[in-house]
Amino acid sequence: MTVSRKQYAPLIVAGLLFFIPALILVLADFNYSNPAAAASDQNQHHLPGIVAFSGNLTRWPSNTYSPNIPGYYVLFGAFRHWITDSVVGLRLINLLLTAGFVGTVTLAVLPGCPPLLAVFLAAPLAFSDSVFSRGIWLNTDNPAWWAVLVMVLLALRPGISLMGYAVAGVAAFAAAGIRQNHIWVVPFLVFAAFLGTEQQPRFSRAAVRRAVTMAASMTPALTIAAWFVLQWHGLVAPRFQRVHQGFSLSSIPMTLALMGILGPFYAAAVWNVIRDRWLSDRRTFNRFVIAGIAAGLVAGLCARTNYVPWFRDHGIWILARHAPVFFGRSIAIALLATFGGMMASVFLLIMEERDRWIFGGALIAFLITQSMHNAEFERYYEPLVLMLLAISTSRVVKANSANLPAVWRLIAGPAMLTAAQIGFTIWRLATPA
Repeated sequence: MTVSRKQYAPLIVAGLLFFIPALILVLADFNYSNPAAAASDQNQHHLPGIVAFSGNLTRWPSNTYSPNIPGYYVLFGAFRHWITDSVVGLRLINLLLTAGFVGTVTLAVLPGCPPLLAVFLAAPLAFSDSVFSRGIWLNTDNPAWWAVLVMVLLALRPGISLMGYAVAGVAAFAAAGIRQNHIWVVPFLVFAAFLGTEQQPRFSRAAVRRAVTMAASMTPALTIAAWFVLQWHGLVAPRFQRVHQGFSLSSIPMTLALMGILGPFYAAAVWNVIRDRWLSDRRTFNRFVIAGIAAGLVAGLCARTNYVPWFRDHGIWILARHAPVFFGRSIAIALLATFGGMMASVFLLIMEERDRWIFGGALIAFLITQSMHNAEFERYYEPLVLMLLAISTSRVVKANSANLPAVWRLIAGPAMLTAAQIGFTIWRLATPA
C-alpha cells in the first residue's frame, strides 16, 4: 500500500495528541500521592534509586530500591550525572523513551494498513494507564517494553541477518537488565530463530545453527540475570523477596481476561476475515474455538483470582472485589478468561501459520515467566496484550487487503477502545487516593 504525505497527517496529529498532554504534565511537574500509582513508585522507589546510582555505579548488588535489576537506575543515574539533575528533566527523558515505544508500535502496524487504522490500532496502548502514566513519571516499565517490542518484531521477520542477531542481543540485555521478568524473550527468540522462514518448526541443521547463533547472542542477557540471581539468592532483590517472589498461576487467567476485554475491539476490525474463515472451514474453526474456551475455563478455575489488597487491586481485579468469589476463584474473571481463551484462539486461527507459532510462542513464554512472582498488577500484562493484538490485527489486515470494509468500519472497534482508555487514564490521573 502506497502512502502519500497527506495520508501521514493522522499519524502526526495522533502523535501530537499523545505527546502534548504528556509533555504538559511533565513540565508542570504534575504529581500526586496515590499509593498504587506511577507517581508513588517514582517517589518511593525509582527516583531514590536514580539519585543513589548517579554518584556510585558500583552499587548493583546492594540494590534495594525495587525488585528489579537496576539497569534503569544506572542509565538514568548517568543521565542525572551528565545531562540534568532536574526531576522534570529526567521525566522528560523517560517520556521521550515512551514516545519511542509508542512510535515504534505505530510504525510496526502501518505497513499494509490505512494510516488512520494504524493510529487507532496503536492508540489504546499509547493511552493506556499502564503506559501513559508510566511515561510521565520515572518508571522502569516502558523502556523495558520497548526492548520487548523490538524483539517481537525481529521474531516476526522470516529471515534474520548478523545485524539482527546483534540487535536481538542488545534488546534482550536491555529488557532483562531493566526488568528481569522479561527474560522470557530468550527462549522465545531462540524458538523464532529455529523456525526461520518455515511456516512450522522443522528440524534441520540450518534450524539448529540459527537457534544456536541466537542463543549465543542471548549470552549477555542470561549472564546479567544469572549474576543477580546468585547475588540475591533469589529471583528479586532481597528486600522484596517475601512480597514478590513465589509461584502463582494467576497470570494466566489475568492475561486471558484482558484478552477477553480488549480482543473484541480489535476483532471488529477483521470481522470479515473471521466470518470468511468460519464459512470456509467450520470444523477447524469450531475446534479452535472450543479448545480456546476450554483452556480459558481451566485457567480461570485452577488459579486463585480473588481480590488481594495491593497485589490485585487495580484494573479488572476490581471485579474480583465486587463479584462473587468461590474457593478463591472470581466468577467474573473466570468468565472473562474463558471468553479471552476463545478470542485468542480466533486470532491465532486467522493468522498465517508462521505468525501463529510466533504469537503463540510469545504468550506461552511470557506466561511461564510471569508465574514466577506474586505481584500481579494489571500493568504487568496489559501492554503485551495490547501490543500483540495491534500487531496481529495489522498483519491480518495486510494479508487480507482485498477483503476489507470501509476505513470507518475498520477503525470503529479500536476507536471505541481508545476512547475508553483515555477516559480511564484521565480518571486515574484525577483520583489522588
